[in-house]
Amino acid sequence: MTTNTSVSIEDIVAHLQKSNLLQLGNDTEALINAKNLVFAVIRWQTMLYQADMHSYPPDQLAIQSEMGIHQGQAHMFLKQNNSACKKKLHEFLLGYGLLLPPAIFMVWGRLRIRKHFSSSRQFLQQP
Repeated sequence: MTTNTSVSIEDIVAHLQKSNLLQLGNDTEALINAKNLVFAVIRWQTMLYQADMHSYPPDQLAIQSEMGIHQGQAHMFLKQNNSACKKKLHEFLLGYGLLLPPAIFMVWGRLRIRKHFSSSRQFLQQP
């Protein structure tokens, strides 16, 4: 699937159905499972989060908390309802919080942390 526009998880599932890669019929449980599969594949391809498939009901898409008690601005919400699959992918992922800091990200807190973040960002931006 190649596109110049942003797609949603539901768009991807519909494309898989049209391509005869998924045959769901009218089974709502199969549709939920297909959305969960796409959610897991997005995780596998992007490595932005760890999908949590077993802690919540199948109609909720959840990520694992790997940061302990302090979440900061990342992973502010660990689950979304299946209805969020209608959102464009960038909006859907933002529903979990900042998974990656943007290029112009101001770190608040101790001066030492801000200096470390700035030097790390400069190192990563070098060609």
